[in-house]
Amino acid sequence: MSRDGVKTGPDSIPGWEAVQAEAFNGGFKVLWKNTDGSYGEWITDASGAYISSASLDNFVDVETFYNVDLNGDGTIGHKTTSIETAGSVTLASSTRGVYLVNGSVELTRDGAKAGPDSFPGWEAIHAEAFNGGFKVLWKNANGDYGEWITDASGAYISSTTIPDVIDVEAFYSYDINGSGTVGYELPKLAQQSSPAQKLAPEGEISGEAGWAGTVDVLEFVPNVTAEIVDEFLSVVFGAGETKIAGISVPTKLVDVSSNSDLANETDAVTDLMIANLLEEDSFLL
Repeated sequence: MSRDGVKTGPDSIPGWEAVQAEAFNGGFKVLWKNTDGSYGEWITDASGAYISSASLDNFVDVETFYNVDLNGDGTIGHKTTSIETAGSVTLASSTRGVYLVNGSVELTRDGAKAGPDSFPGWEAIHAEAFNGGFKVLWKNANGDYGEWITDASGAYISSTTIPDVIDVEAFYSYDINGSGTVGYELPKLAQQSSPAQKLAPEGEISGEAGWAGTVDVLEFVPNVTAEIVDEFLSVVFGAGETKIAGISVPTKLVDVSSNSDLANETDAVTDLMIANLLEEDSFLL
């Protein structure tokens, strides 16, 4: 090879070395690599004399031409790497330097491709369909999150910051913060040790309480109103027989003195019974 009549060799151009060559238009294309990792290309005539040169923005573009895996990713030419497949839309990155939605829609901003190296510190991690286009979730290396809205072609429309990523977990169908739950976790009632509540035996309303066993104490009653709930609460701590919604209800006093077995359980049991009333269905004692 030569340039301007001077032979070209390993020491001719400091920092550069020729690494590949292939036939092209009756002459040759020669691939050069710099010590900083950048690439360039010569076009020569059939005698190897220099004609022109160009830098390569993405050397993977020429892997197929030279039939070599220049970046060592195990593939000759461009490949697509999946980022996420949760939900109805997929997100991937291509060695062409662009993010792909659903395998073919390229993300762009102001006409330029948006890819893993487009915005230092930021990477796209999720995408979902939205209003005829897409929403794309971005994560910064410092842990911040942001969101793009694009049109159907993947072109940027607008963006916003995400103060708390849990707010968008349900939309993206993914546990982004690693909490084990997608979106906000619903509060849970404390579980009682037994499915049946303990009540004092019939007729025993004072003194030491001795338990022969446990009995089921709740039954479904339809159409219970707020007034009936208030009446129910008074029944829990009353004695005798009270009618609620036209139903006769025998009631019993429960001994909660310091030497009673229920002394340490009454508050928890009462709280749980009230919680069941308000949370699940309507019950009577």
